[in-house]
Amino acid sequence: MPATIVPAERVVATAKWPSFDSVRRLSLASDLVIRGRVVAVRPGRVVASGAGAPALPFTNATVRIDEILQGSALVGDTVTVEQTGGTYYDTAAVNQQGPLPTLPPEAGPNVQPRPRLSPGPAWVVLELEDDPLYRVNEEVVVFVSWKPLLGVYQVPGPQGRYRLAAGRARTMAPVDPLVARFEGMPIDAFITSLRAELARP
Repeated sequence: MPATIVPAERVVATAKWPSFDSVRRLSLASDLVIRGRVVAVRPGRVVASGAGAPALPFTNATVRIDEILQGSALVGDTVTVEQTGGTYYDTAAVNQQGPLPTLPPEAGPNVQPRPRLSPGPAWVVLELEDDPLYRVNEEVVVFVSWKPLLGVYQVPGPQGRYRLAAGRARTMAPVDPLVARFEGMPIDAFITSLRAELARP
């Protein structure tokens, strides 16, 4: 690993997620549904690889709870939400002739990188296309499930994450039939609609 950190190259990858056919089923796969604000973003665990391959980074976002839509929690508490992605040093690309970056094996066959701009080793920010890295002060609604072995929450997929900005709800999956109807909805109407969906038997 070099002594000097150079600006990271951003790599956007796609991933295959579980799909839910109703908001209610999505909620059953979640321990909490909360509205909150991201107050911190920090590097998380790194899954090491062998044979000189790069490790798979994770990022932890701290979300302060402002409203509870489902589950047992307290307004004002914080939860840690882990997501795949973050910064790693791509040493395996040094002899690479093609345009694709090297991803850690743990990323699995469902995570496919987009072409990188130049060959050779580099600091890389890995980000999933439909699960971009959280940003401090971002207001969100998230469906999250508790992972006791890791001590963090995780979002089941893009269907369970929304950004609230400029008075509107924005989904991470705007073409998904289940959640496309929420895209661009005024925030109050979105929260009301979501509560109604969660209350269905």
